[in-house]
Amino acid sequence: MNKIRINRLLGGMLTVGIFLFLSTETFAQDLVKLPTGPASWTVDITISGPKEDKSAEEESAKTTQNDTNTPTKNNPPTAKLEVRQDNEKIRYLTTSANGLQSVVWALVGANLLLTTAPNGVTFFTDQGAVPFGVHAFDWLHSNNLQEKKPVFFKSKKCFHYKGSQMIGYSHDKPKMITFEAWIDSKTLLPVALLIDNQLGIFTFSNLPPDGSLVIPDKYAKLFEKKKLIMGLK
Repeated sequence: MNKIRINRLLGGMLTVGIFLFLSTETFAQDLVKLPTGPASWTVDITISGPKEDKSAEEESAKTTQNDTNTPTKNNPPTAKLEVRQDNEKIRYLTTSANGLQSVVWALVGANLLLTTAPNGVTFFTDQGAVPFGVHAFDWLHSNNLQEKKPVFFKSKKCFHYKGSQMIGYSHDKPKMITFEAWIDSKTLLPVALLIDNQLGIFTFSNLPPDGSLVIPDKYAKLFEKKKLIMGLK
């Protein structure tokens, strides 16, 4: 009887221990908040170069971290991502430095992206295929937090995270990607995201977007078929 009681006690302690361990972990959905419903925001993307050495006077005058990563005349943006969404769909419009544009569409609440390859073939893939899209922070975990207290970035107090994840989409060979993120400590909106050597600076609009978000008919029909197959409303 004593052995049975001890085993039950140990089993209960183990269960409580596992629960306590899990309850101290926090995942991406609680660490970063992106707008819901009709909203729009932009991401200015640049190549992040090595940090410059600064004098003590320059460092003391700075109120933010990593300002050398901010796009400048010598480090211009390589692309701009414009994100717009309503209650059902998301549009990602990317404009490269040479003015070329590409548009892809996604469904709200589903990790589903509809895009067209250079050869003209339209296909579905993960939303994570958009580097700075709504699934760009899926790697985020409380264990990735770098400092206990918020740090300054772009004049905002931010939670600072670093991590890595094995990623591969469609027929691409998976590879290890490193991430670094600065999340506004008050709003939990992303301020910046570094993916390998690409730095994205986020800017959110305080006003709802004008007009309706109209998806091309050919995409809308494909989405409707896919939603029926997946059992989505």
